[in-house]
Amino acid sequence: MPPTEHTSLLSARLLTPIDVVRFTRAALGPWYRSRAAVVVLGLDSVGTVVGLAENRQRWTPKSLKVREMVDLAAELRARRLILVQLVPGLRRDPALAEAQSFRGLAARCASEGVRLLDCVVVSGDRWWSLANVLAERAARN
Repeated sequence: MPPTEHTSLLSARLLTPIDVVRFTRAALGPWYRSRAAVVVLGLDSVGTVVGLAENRQRWTPKSLKVREMVDLAAELRARRLILVQLVPGLRRDPALAEAQSFRGLAARCASEGVRLLDCVVVSGDRWWSLANVLAERAARN
């Protein structure tokens, strides 16, 4: 997953999932609507974007490897990561199993010293935060 720097956008602070969606749309332009991929956003300790990388071969949290996330965080000099899963034409809400897959990856990354904050699923104008899906589920129990 080669990193790509968008220097004009690197001062953006991402504090909420909508910030992530806006940043992704600005960084990728109309491309984000038509391709299945995972974009990995690297953040510093205060949430400022320090770089991004994209992967078109593996585009679900379940298919990503912890070592890949650890190496990418080091390469981007990022303290935290956010995944943006681009899924053109998604006609349903993400399943709980998909959110749990993200949580598992985040836990494995944390054990290796990398904080994986969220996976924001984007399909056209619709988006979902898997961290929020998990939080809402926990609040109901």
